[in-house]
Amino acid sequence: MGISELFRIKRSDVVERDHAPIATASKPKILSMGGCVTEVVAGRMGRLAQVSHLWRVSVPCLMSNKVEGRSYFASDNHQVSERINFELTKQALRKLKSGGYEFLIFDPTSDFTNDYYEKDGCIISDMAARSMGEDWKWPEGFLANGWTRLSPKSHQYLDLYYQYLKDLIELSEQLGVPLIILKRRTCINTITRDGTHGLGDPESTEINWWVDLLWTKIDDLTNKLNVLDLNGRFSVTSFDAPYGEEKFHPIEEFYDYASYKLMYLMRFSDDLITEAIFHVYRERASRRLAIHSDREALARERDSLVIERDGLVRERDEARADLERAVQERTAIGLALDAHLAANEAKVASLLHERDALLRDRAARQSSLDQLVIENDAALAHERDKAQAENERHTQTLLTVSEARDAALGENASLALTLKSLQQAHHDLVQQHATLSLQERRLFDELRLDGGPMALRDVLPLARAWRPMLKQLGRAKRLCRRLLMTNA
Repeated sequence: MGISELFRIKRSDVVERDHAPIATASKPKILSMGGCVTEVVAGRMGRLAQVSHLWRVSVPCLMSNKVEGRSYFASDNHQVSERINFELTKQALRKLKSGGYEFLIFDPTSDFTNDYYEKDGCIISDMAARSMGEDWKWPEGFLANGWTRLSPKSHQYLDLYYQYLKDLIELSEQLGVPLIILKRRTCINTITRDGTHGLGDPESTEINWWVDLLWTKIDDLTNKLNVLDLNGRFSVTSFDAPYGEEKFHPIEEFYDYASYKLMYLMRFSDDLITEAIFHVYRERASRRLAIHSDREALARERDSLVIERDGLVRERDEARADLERAVQERTAIGLALDAHLAANEAKVASLLHERDALLRDRAARQSSLDQLVIENDAALAHERDKAQAENERHTQTLLTVSEARDAALGENASLALTLKSLQQAHHDLVQQHATLSLQERRLFDELRLDGGPMALRDVLPLARAWRPMLKQLGRAKRLCRRLLMTNA
């Protein structure tokens, strides 16, 4: 039976609420494996088929051997224990064989989200990987029991993938289940308001290189597969991508594109495509309307919060102003109190200083008084001794003065006699001087040069002979004058 033959249009009992019965296909069963891409793309056909998804099950995990013996290991998280038991017992393969599925959709690119572990031909996913679950951890001692780490970015994994893909193709031929494989690449770019930019995850480029190498390796098997080749231009992510911005999470429009290509690959009619996609767009429009309503409600709430904020800001400003005034008043009171305390302290210090000064002054005055008393006593004793000595000296001086007076009286009497004799001598000298002066004038009159009988050479020797006598007479005259002035 071909793919298109599985979807024959007929009437169905499927009735949506508030909608009339619609034409739909007899619902085949679809099984998808891998991550979010296969889950969403296959889920888009949920109105036309019964879709089941095996989360993080790869082809090697599906087709490898199961472990004989113990398969359940207790863990702190029961989900980890259930998942380990699920993979060790290969329940996914049993589900594929017994589920009666008409399609199997898988995505080898999603295998590169985590590493794997291998033991005795059994391959299981790394339970501690972030893509498996939040805070999942291996049971204590599990990996020490001979498990070897296997990276999908290795040639060993590619060889295993090739072998197990061949086994899956043989099994699908036995079961009559068509295999649809997604050919896509991881996201290396992200969309922002400024355009398309690099995601900044260097691992994306490396993973894409291994993905291309994987497709090169399985190229001879693709003729037995239905390859859903997805253009790499849609391998971009954004902040609003389903499951978040990440290299394995493309934008929402990528899932529309992949769903269209998948339905065209299945040779869906336009009615089936419309039926499969219309409700997706309707839900998206409802979601956008809800988002718009939420945004308007948030905007109104924001406006009310802004008004409330403005009121609170005003109250805050008023409270701040009151606080500032209170702080200023408190500061002023504090300053006044500090000034008052400082003034009191200054007054107390001044009073203490004055008291100390008065005490020092009193001590100094007392010391000075004592010193003055001592000095006064000493001065009185000294003055008394000095007065006595002065009295004695005065008495002695009186005696000396009396003797000197007597001597002076005697000398005065003798000086009076001497004065009298000097006056007489002076009188004689005056008379003698007058006589000599008269003789001199008469002599010079007689000796005048103009018409006189004596020449100059005769006068000069005579003048030289009289000069000493005249000098002695002058000196005697002056001596007598002084003595007369002294006695007067």
